[in-house]
Amino acid sequence: MNAFRKLLFWSHLTAGVLAGLVILLMSATGVALAFERQILQWTDRDVRTVNATSSERLSISTLLEAIEKSQQQKPASLTFRPEANASVEANFGRGSTAYVDPFTGAVVGEGAAAARSFFRVTEAWHRALGGSLRASPGRAIVGYSNLLFFFIVISGFYLWWPRKWTWRNVRPTLLFRGGLNGKARNWNWHNVTGIWCLVPLVIIVGSGVVMSFPWANNLLFRTFGSPAPAQGGRPGAAGGRGGEQAAGRGGFEPDGRGGGRGGKLAGNQAAGGRGARGVEAAGSGINGGGRTAADLDQIFKAAQTEQNWKSIAIALPVGRNGNVRVTIDKGDGGQPQSRFDRVYAADGSRVISEHRWTDDPLANRARSFVRFGHTGEMGGWLGQLIAALASLGGCFLVWTGIAMALSRLRSFLRRRRVSPHGAREPAVSVP
Repeated sequence: MNAFRKLLFWSHLTAGVLAGLVILLMSATGVALAFERQILQWTDRDVRTVNATSSERLSISTLLEAIEKSQQQKPASLTFRPEANASVEANFGRGSTAYVDPFTGAVVGEGAAAARSFFRVTEAWHRALGGSLRASPGRAIVGYSNLLFFFIVISGFYLWWPRKWTWRNVRPTLLFRGGLNGKARNWNWHNVTGIWCLVPLVIIVGSGVVMSFPWANNLLFRTFGSPAPAQGGRPGAAGGRGGEQAAGRGGFEPDGRGGGRGGKLAGNQAAGGRGARGVEAAGSGINGGGRTAADLDQIFKAAQTEQNWKSIAIALPVGRNGNVRVTIDKGDGGQPQSRFDRVYAADGSRVISEHRWTDDPLANRARSFVRFGHTGEMGGWLGQLIAALASLGGCFLVWTGIAMALSRLRSFLRRRRVSPHGAREPAVSVP
């Protein structure tokens, strides 16, 4: 082993020992969080659909009045799905969603509270060891552990690289082998898991570094030719598994969770990101305070002409001039490239402006990839599955790595107890 390789090996080992337990926690919670959105949709299945009691739906203004009366607050947005029996999601911000019967205006439920509580706690441990998601010692520890994990992944690839590319040398590090025990088994599992999980782990861990440190986030923007966004805070301030705020997109997701895990944009952030492109979000009510009345039903009808839409979210309240921002999603809720915003005139007769993911600067798109590449959502369910398997692989890497480190430590201690002539040194009594 040459000097550089030896130095890299011991650095790799030391980083794994120092951050191993935190990496194990991040990896395990990452597996649990991988399909959060789909799991919540499944747990809410009973309230996401209704029995059609009438052939006609209530007008949106009537629906809003019913929602405000029953919930004693005004929703920040309404989300519609194309199924005939789909309930309407009234989003109130900070993950609060009520499902409403579009035929009667009755609130049919608010989703599974236990499932949402589980994911909130899991997310807190994933991003901050159970502490504050904004700034806390746990958040800093997770950030630096993630940085060490990135070094471990990159250095591990270098250490794995065979000195001679022959099948005999490569096979033990590419394929799992049966009949092995102890150190040999751990070595085989560690290398095989590491090489097969290399690419997704580079994306997951690298994006985690960007979201954990402002300097890394700034570097991303400068690399892609944009000025660094204004932000501050300690490590982790940019947001663990966070939302899109740092990407400059703001916006809202059709499932009512804002920027996704860790960066939930309050109330689907009708005022955020692009400043709603002409839609004023100040004030209250649908058309109060001297606002121009907006025909939300006509606007919704106009938005429905878009083919293959999966959800349409209307931001509330509307602007003083009646302009309304609508987000149309053709993906599964976690793919920014399939989601775009439109601003409609008050009567729905024309589109004032439209903004798609491809209209963003390259740096903003890269930042969106960081957010949704971290969870695999950008690649749909297959991307999420790969991210989940890679996170599970991270658990195996920690387990086998620590096992080999302990084995190495035991061997070292045994050698220390043996004299240079092979005789064992007398045991030292502890008073």
